[in-house]
Amino acid sequence: MTANVDRFFIGGRWLEPAGDETIEVLNPATEEVIATAAVPTREDAKRAIAAARVAFDEGPWPHMPVAERAAKVRRMGEILRARQQEIGELLIAEVGSTVVLAKSAQGAWAIDAFNLAADWAEDFPWEEPLKPNTQPFPLAGLAVREPVGVVTGMTPFNYPFFVNCWKVAPPIAMGNTVVLKPSPWTPLDAFELARAAEEAEIPPGVVNVIGGGGIPVGEELAENPMVDMVAFTGSVSGGRAVGRLAMETIKKVQLELGGKSAAIVLDDADPADVGVRLMGSCMIHAGQGCGCTTRLLVPDHLHDAVVDQVVKAVSAHVAAANAGDRITLRHQNVTELDDENTFDLVWFPTFFMTEDVIAAALTAVLRATKPGGTVALGLMELPPDPLAQAVTTLRTIRSGGTQLDPKRAHELLEQAGFSDAQEVPKTWPLPLALVVGRKG
Repeated sequence: MTANVDRFFIGGRWLEPAGDETIEVLNPATEEVIATAAVPTREDAKRAIAAARVAFDEGPWPHMPVAERAAKVRRMGEILRARQQEIGELLIAEVGSTVVLAKSAQGAWAIDAFNLAADWAEDFPWEEPLKPNTQPFPLAGLAVREPVGVVTGMTPFNYPFFVNCWKVAPPIAMGNTVVLKPSPWTPLDAFELARAAEEAEIPPGVVNVIGGGGIPVGEELAENPMVDMVAFTGSVSGGRAVGRLAMETIKKVQLELGGKSAAIVLDDADPADVGVRLMGSCMIHAGQGCGCTTRLLVPDHLHDAVVDQVVKAVSAHVAAANAGDRITLRHQNVTELDDENTFDLVWFPTFFMTEDVIAAALTAVLRATKPGGTVALGLMELPPDPLAQAVTTLRTIRSGGTQLDPKRAHELLEQAGFSDAQEVPKTWPLPLALVVGRKG
């Protein structure tokens, strides 16, 4: 079981909640209870806002030299980066994330926010001379930009750690103080930011983290007069409520609401290409993402062909995932696989591979082929004896980095001896992965 949350981080201290309500946090993949978490009340929100207000009005943070403040923000990122493995495991359990997403969009890319925000703060034109005017009378001016003040952030369940990082890093880098409230379904990873802020010696009250309270807590964060700005990511109805409450005290408001992106198919598009692309861009993270292309706009004359190809691509993907009797989710660290482990399907994302992971992957390839199992790269079956080809392909693709050109990847597969390489679309949108499966 993951560590329970029984205290909130307010004013640089770990304080007991004002109430006694707790919730069970479930692993969405297994519905197993992984932790319990305290539920904040309005009083907890008020305490956190007051701490942030004092830190902004009376503390050193907004007046600290930008370079010094940026260094502390970068230090938070370094601390989180050092714990990336543990955070990734937490995200797999708390969010139901795949290993690939836990290491990329859900994890590493989230932590990148701290370095990027520090860079932006140092490059930001805090003071900028204005162009002199001569009409209607001579006038010279200087634009002086200052931190906003107390910022409250409310985040969703689908990419919680990513949004939490981006709700905290930019505001504090620019000299603001923050109160963070995660989703009630995913409250655990937010406290990784609290621990990092404490270890980085961010002044008390600059970063405050409470649990995933419900509507009353959100209302307090939006309407409290001590708050200067509200940043909310969530539903359209929730955003309307936040905007309405914040308007009463003329707060700055940033809303990211109910995004569902559209894929636009042009007249000359290849339906087969559309099917494969849409399968990846729509189904990633179970479609729970604002960037997932869950709306498809297609010319009338291509409608039936595109629908057929989308069904074909998704069906092939499901068939590959169901190569065994079940999918083993326990073997997230492929270096721990050994002859005693039984598994039905293991994905090895090539762009995260180190030498030891490659060695483990090749060992798994041999074990899978001995009993007559199936080995595939992407959705493509390999020859019966794939060891040499796997070595060549894995090492070459790894050397190409995460942005390997799809056409080049296709060429490498052909060079490595994959007779069915032409079945992999040259415009394959996702990182290639080695799949080892055993049909039961």
